[in-house]
Amino acid sequence: MIVFQRHNYLYNELLALEDKYPNIKLAQQRFASIWGGSSLLTTILSCIQNAFNVQNWNNWDFILNLSETDFPIKPISDLERYLSLNKEKNFVKSHGKNTYDFVHMQAADKIFIECENHMFRIGNRQLIEGIVWDGGSDWFVLSRNFSHYITNTDDELLSSLKSYFRYSLLPAEAFFHIVLRNSEFCTTIVNNNLRVTNWNRKKGCKCQHKYVVDWCGCSPIAFRHTDVSRLPTTQSKPFFFARKFEHVVDSDIIDFVEQSYLLNGHDHSEQ
Repeated sequence: MIVFQRHNYLYNELLALEDKYPNIKLAQQRFASIWGGSSLLTTILSCIQNAFNVQNWNNWDFILNLSETDFPIKPISDLERYLSLNKEKNFVKSHGKNTYDFVHMQAADKIFIECENHMFRIGNRQLIEGIVWDGGSDWFVLSRNFSHYITNTDDELLSSLKSYFRYSLLPAEAFFHIVLRNSEFCTTIVNNNLRVTNWNRKKGCKCQHKYVVDWCGCSPIAFRHTDVSRLPTTQSKPFFFARKFEHVVDSDIIDFVEQSYLLNGHDHSEQ
């Protein structure tokens, strides 16, 4: 578990969980990342590396990153069963656009510097040539073998991409996709990050992040009880989490999910 550097109170409160629950570990190296910041990729890679370093954590098969706004929509046993049937797969959601539009939308051909809680755009650059460009969601499920490759290998592909994305906006939304596409793991990709995201472009894409980055940023919106009709359609599909859920926005929808899909012990087996 990573708690950002600025949240000391939360970090100190959560430290007590390590003593109570052996399956919970807080990362000792913390970062002060921001929305879209280049340091976010460093944070994620550090967290993945930590998973290999924790004693008695040698039997895990996948890395699944979650935020405080993710919420399960199926019992954990369903997720375990699905992943056991898909070992060595890597679950990443692609952008679904043509490459030109994606590169422009993500400003992949621009140089950004992260400084004082802001991403400053300082110029243009050439894209790395000779590779397949891809990207999409920065929420993923990665296999152990691929996780080991990206954190314990320093071949030309990885070193070049890590250097390139050190000066990029939203690097975690492209780095993992591109490494997968251009490495021996290209046959392991599943275009599904196992979660439903509540996108509403009219509400979530009004350049709401311009105060922290010289670009127009979009974010999902929180599920509300008025969205309840969307959730039953997910139960027959390989989706196990949904986002965003925020109790300060609407706690009724959280209660509904708990009562309808979790507490009742529904078993939605995935084939």
